[in-house]
Amino acid sequence: MELGYTLFARGDLDLAIRSLRRAIELNSANATAQYRLGVALCEQGHVTECLDCYRRAIALKPDFENALMNRAFAMSYDPGSKPAEIFEAHRAWAALYSPRESVRRRYANRRDPGKRLRIGYVSGDFCDHAVNYYFEPLIARHNRREFEVFCYSSLTKSAEDKTTARTKSYADRWISICRLDDKTAAARIHADRIDILVDLGGYTSRSRLALFAWKPAPVQATWLGYISTSGLNAMDYRITDPIVDPEGTDHYNSEALFRVRAPHFCYRPFPDAPPVSAPPAVAAGHVTFGSFNNLPKLTPEVIGLWAQLLRSVPGSRLVIKTVQMRDAPTAAALRSQFESHGIEPGRIDLLAWRVWTVYHLARYGLIDIALDPFPYNGVTTTCEALWMGVPVVTLRGDRPIARVGASFLTAVGLEDLAADDPESYLRKASALARDLPRLAELRFTLRERMRASPLCDEAGFARAMEQAYRHMWRVWCAQAGRERNRRSKKTDDLPIPFPAPRGDGERD
Repeated sequence: MELGYTLFARGDLDLAIRSLRRAIELNSANATAQYRLGVALCEQGHVTECLDCYRRAIALKPDFENALMNRAFAMSYDPGSKPAEIFEAHRAWAALYSPRESVRRRYANRRDPGKRLRIGYVSGDFCDHAVNYYFEPLIARHNRREFEVFCYSSLTKSAEDKTTARTKSYADRWISICRLDDKTAAARIHADRIDILVDLGGYTSRSRLALFAWKPAPVQATWLGYISTSGLNAMDYRITDPIVDPEGTDHYNSEALFRVRAPHFCYRPFPDAPPVSAPPAVAAGHVTFGSFNNLPKLTPEVIGLWAQLLRSVPGSRLVIKTVQMRDAPTAAALRSQFESHGIEPGRIDLLAWRVWTVYHLARYGLIDIALDPFPYNGVTTTCEALWMGVPVVTLRGDRPIARVGASFLTAVGLEDLAADDPESYLRKASALARDLPRLAELRFTLRERMRASPLCDEAGFARAMEQAYRHMWRVWCAQAGRERNRRSKKTDDLPIPFPAPRGDGERD
């Protein structure tokens, strides 16, 4: 089992899967081996098999936190998982923390609807990570007269970089919680009298979502890093927009949905992005489609539809760029899937990830049209494609992450490229491939169009988020006032206080 884990960490996915399967043959009751096999299978794009492994791991160990969390995450990739099932999977993970949520807290926060608010952001991604393309515009534009900003970072010191230093410069207070357990970190946040605490990680790898179950702040919200419910009763709000979460979808969330303007992100492009190049179709004489999304998003349904698109556009090619292509057997298996749909190997180019962002962005010069996967849409890949002049065709689906592409395209005036079913997706992509004048026009106007759109309106987005925070706070003040009046004569129902925080890790 340890060999399989080492091979996985090294990127040798095929060998890792073989090793983990052998470990399970030797001991099928090993929940950790089942879980790790699920992780490796997901990384290789086998989502259905991955979910089966997670379910077996949970059957063997019902309180297996990582398996419960990864199962909920992976279900968003799976077109066969329904929204109600995805919601229940998130609730199953959150149920591990129900004892924490049952403890009511006393808050010393001043109940003044108009006061300067203390906003706390919790993340393990305050570094060169895609989250900061969207977080930095907000923290940089916060109105410091109205808001005092605290950043609670779970990054280790060795993981900090230039982006971390920049984020620190924007924050009023920077507190490292990487060495604190959830209860102690929550106690520290509680002692800081944070008014609104915002989770930026959700179910992603360096998240500290579990500390929110302690309810260290009177108002708690989740936003940005994970586009789905937290499942926690202690999470008051999920910040979203009317396209990603249209009316009628609220019941798939443990939180109240707070819909800000669409999109509920603001993208700050990479400052050293290369200039836009001419559409490759002009010189090549054929259209090139492309996707730079993570491999688990490329489900059999996605590959089947993309193969159909390639057959419908004579001479067209497809470029797929993803980190998993560095593993030769994984790349060969992906190519084989297209071959099973009648697509010759020579029409598919598989590229591994490049470390430096500028080289990664330059690769968009190889493609004319970006294809958004489904049901798990791209987020940063969509923004990067648009910034590099590459239009994106997306498919709206039945879950929040399946509607992000539509939200972005609407923001830049390209809602006509958002399809409602696979047939429409195929028609729109095929029609765009045959419209070379439009491709050329979009190539050299998309960047400015995007810059002028809500997707890059930093000041406007910051004001929208601040208005949301202010509304949340006023609601809590009103509710707290009513609750205080109701309990004014009771003395035997006091909430349990946090222990005194250790206070280590602070940096002023």
